[in-house]
Amino acid sequence: MNRSRPDSIIWFDWLYWSAIFVNFVEEVVFNSLDPESILQSMVVLGFMVFVWYMIARRANNIFRWIFAVLTFIGCGFFSLALLAFNFEAGFAYDVSPVELWFSGISYALELCGVICLFLERSQDWFESTG
Repeated sequence: MNRSRPDSIIWFDWLYWSAIFVNFVEEVVFNSLDPESILQSMVVLGFMVFVWYMIARRANNIFRWIFAVLTFIGCGFFSLALLAFNFEAGFAYDVSPVELWFSGISYALELCGVICLFLERSQDWFESTG
């Protein structure tokens, strides 16, 4: 069983952790740091680390698809929020343009990560080790 990871999976690591870092900066800058939001952020971070571990270290194909689907769903909601912000919908007034930029950068990094997961060498790696 070949356990060496292809370059596309290593790129996924960098993109995924970069997206987590951008999300962390967004949380610190734009959200309150009360105990409830800190606990919520820790739970989300724990889930994100678990998903990364299952994809990048265990070559779990199910988690690869879960991550891809959740990323595309998140990008859809981000697109709706961006449209609402542009049309000044009532629920988007509390979102700043800088916060939208942070979210957009994070989703772009995650989408690039999803692309890395479905490149040919990554698919071969998932089939041979997963």
